[in-house]
Amino acid sequence: MPTPSYNKKYDAAVKRSQRLAYLELSSIYADIKRVATLQSPEQALSHLNNIQPVRFKDLAAKIYEKEGATFYLWQQSNFERRKDFVGRDFQTGFFSEIWKAIMRDVLANSLLLIRFSKMAETTRNDIRKLLLTGINSNMSKVEIGRLISKQIGYIKHRALRIARTETTYAASLGSYQAAKNSTLPLVKVWTHGGGGRDPRPHHVALSGTTVSKDAFFLVGGQNMLYAGDPNGGVEEVVNCTCNVTYVVDESRL
Repeated sequence: MPTPSYNKKYDAAVKRSQRLAYLELSSIYADIKRVATLQSPEQALSHLNNIQPVRFKDLAAKIYEKEGATFYLWQQSNFERRKDFVGRDFQTGFFSEIWKAIMRDVLANSLLLIRFSKMAETTRNDIRKLLLTGINSNMSKVEIGRLISKQIGYIKHRALRIARTETTYAASLGSYQAAKNSTLPLVKVWTHGGGGRDPRPHHVALSGTTVSKDAFFLVGGQNMLYAGDPNGGVEEVVNCTCNVTYVVDESRL
C-alpha cells in the first residue's frame, strides 16, 4: 500500500485538481446553457463544436505543472534523507526552465492528445444528450437551461475522475524525474491505490511487483513505466489511483 505521507499528498493533490476540473467543466456547461436560453437549443447544439481538446490539454498542463512539481520535490526530499544521496538540485530550476522543457515534451505526446480528444468528445456527447432530451420533449428554453443546471452532481463526479487520472500521471511523472536525477541504486514498486478506488483486478494483483528504475511494468498487456503512463492507454489509466514507489536497492550499495 502507498505510504501515509504519499496518501496525504496525493489526496490533497486530487482535491486541488478536482477544483480545477470542476471549474473548467462548469464553465463549458454554463456557456452552452447561455446559448440555449438566450438564442436557442439548436444554436447550442452547433456551439458544441467549440468544445475542443485544447481546453482539456490546458487543464492537464495546469495539473501537471503544479502536482508534478509537488511530487518531484516530495520524492527528492525522501532521497535526501539518505546520507549517500547524490543528485542534481532542481529546487529552484525545476519550477522554471527545466520543468517547462519537460512539459513541452509531455504535452506533445500523441497518446495524451488522444486522451484530451476523448475528454472533449465525452463532454460534447453528454451535453448533446441533454439538449436533445429537451428538444425532443418540447421543453422551453428556460426548462432546458434548468436541465443543464441540474448536472452539478455529474460534473463533480466527472471532475473527480479527471482529477484522479491526471494527478496520478503528474505524481508518477514528478517522482520518476526525481528518480532519474538521483545516483542512488533504485528499484521501483507498483502499489495499488486501495480504499476501494481503481478496482481493476490486474492492478491489485500487480501491487508489490518490483522492477529496476527504468524498467517497465506489464499492465493489462501494456508496458508502462509507472502508474498513469499514457502508454497504457485509457483502459489502464482512467481513474487509476495506483502509484510507484522508488526504494534503494541496498544490495547494490
